[in-house]
Amino acid sequence: MAKIIKELTLDVMRDNDSSTVAAKQNDVDSRFIRASITSDRRAVEISPTASVVIDAFRPDGESSGFIGTVEVDGTVTVPITAWMLKVSGTVKCDISVYDGTERLTTMPFYVNVEESLYDGQGIEDSEQLGILSSLMAEVQKIRE
Repeated sequence: MAKIIKELTLDVMRDNDSSTVAAKQNDVDSRFIRASITSDRRAVEISPTASVVIDAFRPDGESSGFIGTVEVDGTVTVPITAWMLKVSGTVKCDISVYDGTERLTTMPFYVNVEESLYDGQGIEDSEQLGILSSLMAEVQKIRE
């Protein structure tokens, strides 16, 4: 399946209000953010050995963090996780880079989670159930 990657530039000193990502509720393992980190619009050098985390605060008041990676070009890639997309509405996020004892965090940005028209709970047609079961089996094989 395609990996959807949203390219952003995120600053650690300036508002990132214009950095908004659109996503669909209930998507799983398909959406990512690749971010260039800047300080007052100047590139921040990210060590390849640094750790990266995206912190997320959902509209239901729950918060969590998820691990990302540093790319060869110095950008960072973080997942837009199923947990983040569980509740429709606006998810407030930031990205933290940890390098030894140092930590640098971007100003907030937002993921707008559009409500899903189908929650996957009520498959009633047996033909649809057969297709879904086949696809799920194929995905399981790929993951193994």
